[in-house]
Amino acid sequence: MGGEEELAQKLRSHEIIPTRARLILAKILLAKHQHFTAEELYRQLQMQGYKISRASVYNNLHLFVRVGLLRTLHINPSLTIYDSNTEPHNHLIDIDTGEIFDIDIRKPMPEKGRPYYHEGSSYYIEQEQAIFYGRKHT
Repeated sequence: MGGEEELAQKLRSHEIIPTRARLILAKILLAKHQHFTAEELYRQLQMQGYKISRASVYNNLHLFVRVGLLRTLHINPSLTIYDSNTEPHNHLIDIDTGEIFDIDIRKPMPEKGRPYYHEGSSYYIEQEQAIFYGRKHT
């Protein structure tokens, strides 16, 4: 994502007032597709020298999710993972490292018991899971 004014406009287009903390968060979160926890983001901010409180990080993550700038993944019931890619896609989770990769829904899907090639690596698919979220249509 571009400069500060472009980020401010993106926030305003989602009815978010572009405070200093929100602009810093947007700069980090919207720069690329990534998966992270609130604590990982908080530690990253601290390491980069930003003085944003833990409460502000959590509150703004919830706000960004509510307006559609982020989405949450419920892979682990005790941990919320945030996803900066809000386009339709699936995920591949490396069982050994916990790393999460986006899978383009237009490409062939991984199949249990078969190798799946992703970003130059081969993964043996041990488990499949598809979750759909919806509301009753009246």
